[in-house]
Amino acid sequence: MPVCQFQHQRGQGRIIISFLSLSSNPEYEFNRANMQLKTRPIIFILIGIIAITTATFFSISYFRYTSTSAVLNYIRTHADNVAVLCARPGRPNLEFTQNENERFPLAASYNLVLISAYADQVSKGQIDPTEVIPLTDLDRFLLPGTDGGALYALINSLGTGRTSLTMDELAQGILVYGSNAAADYLASRLQGLDFSPFFGRMGLTNTHLQGSYLGLFLYLNNHETGLFAEEDLTPKELLNEQTRLANLYLTDLAWRDAERKYTGIRSNNAPLGIQKQVFSQFGMQGSASELATIVSAIYSPPGVMEFETQNILRRLLEWPNRFNPSKTTDFKTLASAGGAWPGTFANAWYAENAGSESTVLVVLYRDMPDDFWNTWATAFSHQKFENLVLSNSDCAQFTTK
Repeated sequence: MPVCQFQHQRGQGRIIISFLSLSSNPEYEFNRANMQLKTRPIIFILIGIIAITTATFFSISYFRYTSTSAVLNYIRTHADNVAVLCARPGRPNLEFTQNENERFPLAASYNLVLISAYADQVSKGQIDPTEVIPLTDLDRFLLPGTDGGALYALINSLGTGRTSLTMDELAQGILVYGSNAAADYLASRLQGLDFSPFFGRMGLTNTHLQGSYLGLFLYLNNHETGLFAEEDLTPKELLNEQTRLANLYLTDLAWRDAERKYTGIRSNNAPLGIQKQVFSQFGMQGSASELATIVSAIYSPPGVMEFETQNILRRLLEWPNRFNPSKTTDFKTLASAGGAWPGTFANAWYAENAGSESTVLVVLYRDMPDDFWNTWATAFSHQKFENLVLSNSDCAQFTTK
């Protein structure tokens, strides 16, 4: 072990530190070896404590948050804030329902309505799925910091050097990546479309007519009116204000530039609690039963939906097996539309498992505690449980003790 020897040199104003080695001293070697023998057990004990603590932490986290039992327990203990419709087509005695007719925030699962309208227009020849869209057209609808990088993920998926995409690639990307900007662009192309016949055929009474993600985020917070504050607005006035803000962003370049600068300042971000309040109260809403109605219509014999519309929707919705081929082990068919907002998860599924048994499943969560939402947002605990239900085609999983 080196020992420091200090020497002061007059007139130079400095201290020289030299190191004298004692390694040749037998007595020192003995003491050093003895010290190593004493410290090794302490190190092993510390490593053991760290390992046990880490294992305990992950065990507690697993059983409290991420295990199948944890998800099921959450659904039961927060029953007022979880809606479920699990159905086996043609076997109503095997259904499970919970709050299925109550309005819940839908997040990006609302895109199921939007994509259904798109497919209907394509089947009627009113939209060309091969039409080329410049990527700059999508950027107009992007409010930075509001889509978790979904638009860029969509663009990157197209391959390097792409400056455009087709309408069909856009529709697929909306479902896969949940880009708000892409969804709002598609909605702008459907402006003037009367959704009433579609809603009438589907029997949708609890589902919002198409709104704007851009307008919703701007209503939450913008440089002109500031952070959301309680207002006594009718639903029509609320929609008009969101539309006004979205139009300003899209058409007034000075307003748009000011807004992008405003959102680029981190301290201007809306507090999480206010985000949860606005999205829950004023975002697109619908019920589990009505989302399930749309899914069922897509996978039923033609009638409520035309054959060509069904084919388009099936191809677009059945993206999970294409993007994750390992799922084909459990599923012959897996269709999905889902999304998340702070405090909210929403997923609508259709599946045909390896045994050719089919299931329609919609699960909606609202007002989630931050610890559960944050954990599930990274661990996908809720989706893993839903996939378990679908792979077994067993709605009774929701009642398992």
